[in-house]
Amino acid sequence: MSVPSTLLTLLWSANALFMLGVGAMKASGSLRHHLSPLCGLLELLGALSLLLSATRGFGGAASPSNFAGLGYGLCLAGLGVIISTPKRNSVVCWAVAAANVFLS
Repeated sequence: MSVPSTLLTLLWSANALFMLGVGAMKASGSLRHHLSPLCGLLELLGALSLLLSATRGFGGAASPSNFAGLGYGLCLAGLGVIISTPKRNSVVCWAVAAANVFLS
């Protein structure tokens, strides 16, 4: 079963904006986890890379797919930091990780 490209684009954009917001919250230390600033920085950089790929990079200097791959990799690395701790039972972390893998 194939997902229509408009729906996929909408999901992709929503995921990038969600990761941007959550990454900013974690990076600022708003969440009470000792690894949140590191995780948040990775997620924030990943989300910015995803949004940069949506705008076609730096005027075509680099391929948008390179930015997307980097973005998903950074987001998954940030989620991996949290999942590798006792917070690994969080359904939200696993759901976002699954969404990133599906959308990548």
